Amino acid sequence: AIEGSKIFEVVEDPEEHESKVSELISTGDRQQLLSRLGYTLGDLGLYDGFIITEESSAEAYLSQIVIPRFLPKMRGRIKIIASNGADDTKKRYGMMEKLYLFQYLNEGYSRRTWVLLDGDEKGIQILSDLREQFPERREFFFSLDEKRQIEHYYPADIVEKFLSKEGLNSLDELLALRDKKKRRELKIELVREVLAHSDREDGFFWEDAKGLVNLIADKVSVPAC
Repeated sequence: AIEGSKIFEVVEDPEEHESKVSELISTGDRQQLLSRLGYTLGDLGLYDGFIITEESSAEAYLSQIVIPRFLPKMRGRIKIIASNGADDTKKRYGMMEKLYLFQYLNEGYSRRTWVLLDGDEKGIQILSDLREQFPERREFFFSLDEKRQIEHYYPADIVEKFLSKEGLNSLDELLALRDKKKRRELKIELVREVLAHSDREDGFFWEDAKGLVNLIADKVSVPAC
């Protein structure tokens, strides 16, 4: 807006047969006005919400396969943010909280960020920590199915061929590798292999991804402006 400009809202009161004029000063009030006019933050080139994931592999799979194909209403409106492991999700969520309050001075805007964790022991522990630290927002923190990680939702055919090539017997064996560097490298190679098949039909991904799709559809709602 031009410096010094003001925004007013005119609302008709049918009972009083008159219109009321009020100045919109806060960012929150102005966002609510845009929402009532049918706009979303996406119309302004901004994201309507965010999903924080544990790793870049989850970010890549969600943003390039899952959301564009199976959750199109979130495309361009929900931004996926990768963390550097489960512990880092808490730090990133805290940073987002501070950003909202500093930039928008509107705590309600913070109810646009979800944290998606793996269903393993570490992920469940971080899930518990977040819900304890932010009890009023516990529904914004959720995890994959028990003992599952994002790789369990990749097309089984691709996973099996990749494991065979690497001399591994199962996906769980890969995810349990003690060599963290090797495990990370293999996970990156695997998601790249999955993304290389992005031209395949939806059905190729759906059977294995549907649990993940349904989980996100249930937990994440695209908010109004």
